[in-house]
Amino acid sequence: MGGDHGPGGGSPAGPPFVAYHNMDWQDLDLEIGMPFATALRGAGDVQATTLPAGPAAVCADTGPYDHIGAAHDALQQWLVAQSRQPVGPAYEFYLNDPVTTAPAALRTNVLRMVR
Repeated sequence: MGGDHGPGGGSPAGPPFVAYHNMDWQDLDLEIGMPFATALRGAGDVQATTLPAGPAAVCADTGPYDHIGAAHDALQQWLVAQSRQPVGPAYEFYLNDPVTTAPAALRTNVLRMVR
C-alpha cells in the first residue's frame, strides 16, 4: 500500500477507502479512493474529491470483509440510540493489507459523518 503515487504526484496520506453514496445493491453508487495531504488534479476517469471534516462516528471492525455489514448495522444502531443523524456517504477505511493479512485480522473503520 505504500509508495504508490497519485495523478500529479504525491504519496497517500492515509488508508484506502470506499464511500458508499447509496446502499442500493441494484444501482450502487460508490467512490474508491486514497487520501492525499495535498490536493491533486484528476485525469480521465480518476477525479479528485475532498473528504469531509467535522463530527463523525466510527465503528472499528476486525475480521473478513464479507462480515463488515455487522459493523454498519452496529454503527447505525448507535446513531439511533444517540439521536444522531448520519450525513453523507458511509465510509469504509481499510487499515491493513488484505494481500498480507489473514481475513480474521483485517481491520476496517466504518465511519459516518454526523450532525
